[in-house]
Amino acid sequence: MSDPLLEIRPSRVRPISGLLMLMAGFALGLLYLKGYTFLAPGSLKLRLLHVTAAMGLFLWGAKTVFLGRRRRQTNLLFARLMPYRIEVTREGWLYFIIMVTVLVGALLGKHNMLLLVFGLLAGPFVLNGHIALTMLTRNQVIRTLPPRVMQGEWFAVDISLSNRRWLIGSWMLVIEDHWHHDSEHLFPIIVFTRVGPSQERTGRYQLRLLPRGRHVCGPVRLLTRFPLGLVERSYVMQCPGELLVYPRIGRLTSLWYREQLNADELVQNSRPRVGAFEDEFHRLREYRQGDSLRAIHWRTTARRNQLMVRENHQMRDLDLALVLDLWLPAHPTAADLANVELALSFAATVSVEHCQKSRESSLFIGIAGQHARWWCGAAGPQTMPQLLDEFAIAEGSSTGALGEVVEACFQMRSSHVNRVLITTRNQRQPASKLLHDVQSDSQHRGMPLRLVVAHPEDLERFFDNSDDSGQAAYMMRPGLAPSGAAT
Repeated sequence: MSDPLLEIRPSRVRPISGLLMLMAGFALGLLYLKGYTFLAPGSLKLRLLHVTAAMGLFLWGAKTVFLGRRRRQTNLLFARLMPYRIEVTREGWLYFIIMVTVLVGALLGKHNMLLLVFGLLAGPFVLNGHIALTMLTRNQVIRTLPPRVMQGEWFAVDISLSNRRWLIGSWMLVIEDHWHHDSEHLFPIIVFTRVGPSQERTGRYQLRLLPRGRHVCGPVRLLTRFPLGLVERSYVMQCPGELLVYPRIGRLTSLWYREQLNADELVQNSRPRVGAFEDEFHRLREYRQGDSLRAIHWRTTARRNQLMVRENHQMRDLDLALVLDLWLPAHPTAADLANVELALSFAATVSVEHCQKSRESSLFIGIAGQHARWWCGAAGPQTMPQLLDEFAIAEGSSTGALGEVVEACFQMRSSHVNRVLITTRNQRQPASKLLHDVQSDSQHRGMPLRLVVAHPEDLERFFDNSDDSGQAAYMMRPGLAPSGAAT
């Protein structure tokens, strides 16, 4: 069972237009039964027209009230044309029934006192709608969010509400945001108890998005039922926004590093010599028996009056050429889609590890999915956002141009390149024939291509991206201002 705090259930409201049509049809029918008709009583056609109009208005209003359902996914075109909306709440519906009962009693019994009571009851109903509309006017909403987040990571979204009225404050305003993706829709809300005249309050909610890719936020719905809760007035603001969700970064196991080291030993490194040594300087240390005399650092030796030698570390960082094959069958299952996400997560983890740990090396990333894309440049922390952007928007396809991407990978003809192919193809399927052709071509060219199949049973030895979290949801946190709190 899902947590009720993680859901936004649609409020039970009824359109006021349906109630008005229902009341008008009931009033016309009542007038006809009492004989108070404005039409000629001797004309049968006009009387039928009177009855038809009464029944039509009554049935149309009943259909709107009892069968209508409020849609949570806002129609953007309708919102642009009619941003202000008015609806009657469940409490308002009960209040309206009492009003109609008093009106019927006044008409049937011809009691002026009941008509006066009906007028007293109708006053708060109309006043509630007017005050609620006043609370919505001249407000500005600004959303602040990060441009990129990791998949499954909690992040904060700030909503600022500015009251641009000079004399009248805003009370009990609810801001309902809208996040939509191909696989989910979320409706986080923030409640502002009071925003004074010419003041600004900020609320915050926390969101956690599991689907990878591009998430669009907006429009924002500002609503209130202040002060009596009988009528709900709302105003829709566009307030567009966009967020890119990166694939989850996991952890590479020690087995991956050991096999990577063995693969590096098989690759002949022909880097140019830099100075007298082909290694990289690491530190100065005391002379030990057996050290080469050419490694003595004479200037430090003279300053310390002790033999000091230079210690070097061998430069073993190879360039990385990573090819990602996001193949999907014509009718993919949930397991096939999960394998694509696993391949993207593993490829992103390998790329991030290479950028963080490698020095003076190059990186090639090729993605064969819905679109053939590749990137080549220097590895380093400054290139990670651009790489993760490519992984975030990548999509699987049954017609991926794997041969074109692999051919671009083979353009890196340096002898110190470690080539890795990550694929979602099953070795037992007919689609795996292309993998054998690619491997045969790589062996023929003398450029070995390491194959990694992105299936859970194959990657569990090299990769761990386990997450104990549940389904995507949002969690509210208190606002930044005392009178603007998130719920």
